[in-house]
Amino acid sequence: MRILLVTIIALFIATFSFSQDLWTKTVSQAKKEKKRILVYLTDDECLNCVRFYRQTVGNRQLKALVDRFVVLKLSAPEETKLFRKLVPEWSVPEKALVLPALAFFTPDGRLHDWVEGHLSEAAFASYLRLILKGEHSQSAIADYRAGKRDLATLYRAAVWYLERGDGTRGLPLAQRVIKGDPNNAKGLAAPAWLHIGLYYATHQPRKANLAIEAFREIVNRWPDTKEAQEGRFYLGVTHLALGQDKDAKRWLMETVKRKPSQPIKEAAQRLLNFLEREPPADLRRGDEPH
Repeated sequence: MRILLVTIIALFIATFSFSQDLWTKTVSQAKKEKKRILVYLTDDECLNCVRFYRQTVGNRQLKALVDRFVVLKLSAPEETKLFRKLVPEWSVPEKALVLPALAFFTPDGRLHDWVEGHLSEAAFASYLRLILKGEHSQSAIADYRAGKRDLATLYRAAVWYLERGDGTRGLPLAQRVIKGDPNNAKGLAAPAWLHIGLYYATHQPRKANLAIEAFREIVNRWPDTKEAQEGRFYLGVTHLALGQDKDAKRWLMETVKRKPSQPIKEAAQRLLNFLEREPPADLRRGDEPH
């Protein structure tokens, strides 16, 4: 037992030392190239993380924008400790991290901003441009804090809070946006519903039924929008996470059939392949077959 414990500790120290060395090299490269640093913590077994990568960091259409950063990928759970050290807000071990998580740093390694959870392709691109200007994500809600209450300002504030898992403030703002744009004429209601769904799916998984309701709202009311593309996909993902394979397969097949963007299509097809080769959900959970 003692030998095993010593071995585990030694491996932990070696892994952390390697991570620290990797961070030192990343900062050195950033200084040399005069670029900001984008660090993202991910897990290859996290479906949402894989989807996020293909839609954002690994999106070929955003390559020119992403290449303006020095990108460092950290894998959970092995390198979570380093990520927590880099981002003081997450330094408390008891604080649960919602993956994927992003953090931005100046070329000399000083923390500039962070965000956890899913970002859409458009939101990610907008966020990168904001960081490159030297601004913080909080600037997205500066107008709201200054007293502005137009729908666009309310929408930005709602998204900012929801992406950080703050439903107490984000959900009421999102509902105000939906009430002010009930038919999506201004293109804000559908995105608001999408962020509500993602909030419940990523930050409140025990209330996944509310995520399903939000995604269904988009798909049923605005079936030809880009938000509906994502809505169908996330209906598939949410049903899969709940072990509801039949519904998951139906929505993923519908996603592919509707000819969505390439990242969504590839992610949906990958999940369909998973469903084809894996046993039913009850067996994956270890239950007895009915």
